[in-house]
Amino acid sequence: MIKVMVDADLILEAFLNRESFVADAEEAVELLQSHGIEGYISEIGFKSLRDKEI
Repeated sequence: MIKVMVDADLILEAFLNRESFVADAEEAVELLQSHGIEGYISEIGFKSLRDKEI
């Protein structure tokens, strides 16, 4: 299993469905959901997502 550090902005792009980044974000999310890769996010990244005002 490949382990990767996932950038908080990538997760944000997937949720916000921003046109310029959506294809890459969707591909990463699909890999994570299919268990093709094992993703991790740092505590700072998690806090950034939690504190982001959308």
